[in-house]
Amino acid sequence: MQKKMSKKQGKKILVGALAVGLGLSVLIPSNVFAADDFEGMKPIQTLPDALMVDYVNKDYKESDKAPVGYSFFEKYTSETTVEAFGVENKTLDTTTVASPNFDMRKIFHIFDTRANKPGNFGVWYRNAGSYDGKTIDIKMTVVSYDEFNTAKNVSPFIGFHRDIRIGVSMYGLNDMKVKREYFDHATGKLVSVKGFATLTDIDSKQGVVIPKTGISNLYISPTSPLLYKDVADGHMIYDPDDVNADKQSESGVFDNGVGWNQDYMISYLFEGSSMDTVYLLNQKALNRDPDTTGYGGIVGFDNDARKPVPTQIAKPEKTVSDSDEKDVVGNDLSALNEVFTYKISHYVAGEFEPYFYSSYAFTDQLEPVLDITGTKVMNELDKDVSADFDITVDKTTNKVVAKAKNVGKDTFYDHTYTLFIDSKIKKNADLSAYTKDGEIKIPNKAEVLVDNQPHVTNEVITTPPDFNKPIVTKTVSDDDEKDKADHASLIDRNEVINWNVAYNFGNETSNWDSSVLSDDINPFLDILDVKVLDADNNDMTDAGKLSVDSKTNKIIFEVNGKDGDYSFLSGKIYHLVVNTKVKTTATDEDLKQYMDNNGIPNQGVLNFETAGKMNVVKSNIPTVDVPKTLKVVPVPPKEETPKAPVVPAKEQPKKVEKVAPVKAVPKVEKQTAVGKIPKTGDSFNWIVTLIGSVLLAGAVGYLLGNSVRKKE
Repeated sequence: MQKKMSKKQGKKILVGALAVGLGLSVLIPSNVFAADDFEGMKPIQTLPDALMVDYVNKDYKESDKAPVGYSFFEKYTSETTVEAFGVENKTLDTTTVASPNFDMRKIFHIFDTRANKPGNFGVWYRNAGSYDGKTIDIKMTVVSYDEFNTAKNVSPFIGFHRDIRIGVSMYGLNDMKVKREYFDHATGKLVSVKGFATLTDIDSKQGVVIPKTGISNLYISPTSPLLYKDVADGHMIYDPDDVNADKQSESGVFDNGVGWNQDYMISYLFEGSSMDTVYLLNQKALNRDPDTTGYGGIVGFDNDARKPVPTQIAKPEKTVSDSDEKDVVGNDLSALNEVFTYKISHYVAGEFEPYFYSSYAFTDQLEPVLDITGTKVMNELDKDVSADFDITVDKTTNKVVAKAKNVGKDTFYDHTYTLFIDSKIKKNADLSAYTKDGEIKIPNKAEVLVDNQPHVTNEVITTPPDFNKPIVTKTVSDDDEKDKADHASLIDRNEVINWNVAYNFGNETSNWDSSVLSDDINPFLDILDVKVLDADNNDMTDAGKLSVDSKTNKIIFEVNGKDGDYSFLSGKIYHLVVNTKVKTTATDEDLKQYMDNNGIPNQGVLNFETAGKMNVVKSNIPTVDVPKTLKVVPVPPKEETPKAPVVPAKEQPKKVEKVAPVKAVPKVEKQTAVGKIPKTGDSFNWIVTLIGSVLLAGAVGYLLGNSVRKKE
């Protein structure tokens, strides 16, 4: 029985009729026991290697404590669901006039043994415990049974609890074997678990078989009336009395006032993925008639997640997580302002009330260079249980304490609690004290205080990124030279000069209080336009205040912080892009110092403030060589000496020379060429004709002039 049963009247009546209280068993007993197998038994105190403990009086040895690691217990929680398989009897009526609320269907999934075959019916308890970070499902299958009822009586049945607890019941049987199998809820795969089982309320001729192998630390009360004997596959344990060990359980009153009667229970450690249990009832010793025994003869078997000794305090575990690393013992931050989370996890074992803690608290002393940005406590079901703890954060000492409020309640136990602490490196923190072998390592350990005794976690290490200082670089481009970091030469003064200043902010910007980009443009250059771009060429002008002084040619871009924070600049690059041109009014004398490969220089500057100190980062200095002005000297026209005027001579009569007549002597010669006189329509070059005409006219003019001179 458990105290919770007394809260529901319907279950009180059923509990009064049940001799309840057996539970989890381990390995596979091969045989099923009948009513005549209860002979030759010995006092349980003579069982070899049994540990005698008295949990009521806290009488145990330190070596008797349950070891750490056996953390699995079957338990029904608010997250647990039940799925039945096989032929379920949904019409069975177990009520009577005297017991109108005695309705088995409301409490159990009922299976008639005569309507089902062994191995084909049972239930799944989904989300019925946790182990090693896994949620566990339990499959319970009826493997075999031995009927007590005859054919004259109603069919025997086996029932599985619907809610409140995990357990089975039987009616009309001498025994039954139930197989438990444990599965990972997430993957559906069979898993091996290590846990603790307490079989309670073994009274009124009930019994159970536990194996000789596969279990350890068998705990027994030194005053227990239980008997045992060895059988083929284990130890058979049996109560020869016909008494109800918890006769006041309906009222929530137990014989010892603290829980189950320890004289009628056994506890042990177990390990396995598949476990069989044989449950027994000595029907013959109870003088029951197999022809007439009614439903009042039902008995139940349950388990308890507690034990008669305290559990050794588990070592708390600590991990750290950040944006891309989860639950590790060493993480590397990708940015100086990256938030990382410490997790301190600790399993609180299920305990009987005598072993409840007087106090329980998480404590974590964080390094002073860290800011604490958030805290909470979660349980193994990912439920926020921060309200069950008093959480304090001392900003002066950087200490976090989460003190449990409900250590005096059984609901506090059999849970895993995890304290989450969100933190980040403080702005302007001096990390030099954490430098080791050239790297910065920030350590952390935490403690769990149980009854003011500290239990220390493992250590985790956080490594900040390498401190990438801001870098400013500058290039220059003209019509035929692009992105030159050193020097460019103009061919023509009308070329556009493009200056590109790249501001790589590094990863320490979380410490900044201001950020200003600037560029002083040479006074002999005209500023055509200015842009502020990010690494993806997105216009960032609206992310700050841009000003251009037309008198001094100084360009300033003041980056806007986000509520005074500049951590958003970490890892980013901004570009200040300026297009310029040589002023048309600039003379060679003005630009003389920038000619002959000296060039017009230009440098970009980043100013940022940290802790009241102004820091300055300057770029390289590219230059632009300016050509001399091309002088065009006009050539004056050549002066010609004027010719003396020609005085016309007085015309004289021409002298006619007498020519003696010559007698022509005909001569016959061989003709070698015949000149062709062109005719109209003949093919003849008109240019040749023109030239000939000019020459002819010149000859005539010459002869006439010569004749006149002779007369003079």
